[in-house]
Amino acid sequence: MRKVNNELLLLLGGLFIMLMVASLIGFILSRRKQNDTIANPNARILAWWVMCTISVIAMLIGPIGSVVLFALMSFYALRECVTLTPTRRGDHEALFWCFFIILPL
Repeated sequence: MRKVNNELLLLLGGLFIMLMVASLIGFILSRRKQNDTIANPNARILAWWVMCTISVIAMLIGPIGSVVLFALMSFYALRECVTLTPTRRGDHEALFWCFFIILPL
């Protein structure tokens, strides 16, 4: 088993404690009144739970897990960026080659 860095444990512990507090506050607010103003932060808090959990799993797997996670996040960020960029019909073949052939290689 690998040695765990105490500072990393403190950081992750503080992060998860803040997420628990935010989740509790969001739960209490959603019990009092249900509307979009409360649902939006609750959805964001849930997304943060997922992101933090995936990051911790990648750290536990080791350097290879972190590199794979970074590669996947970069791929999805680039895909989102290209989705928001105006493209023509003629660009689709080049984008296909970039995303599914060149980038994975």
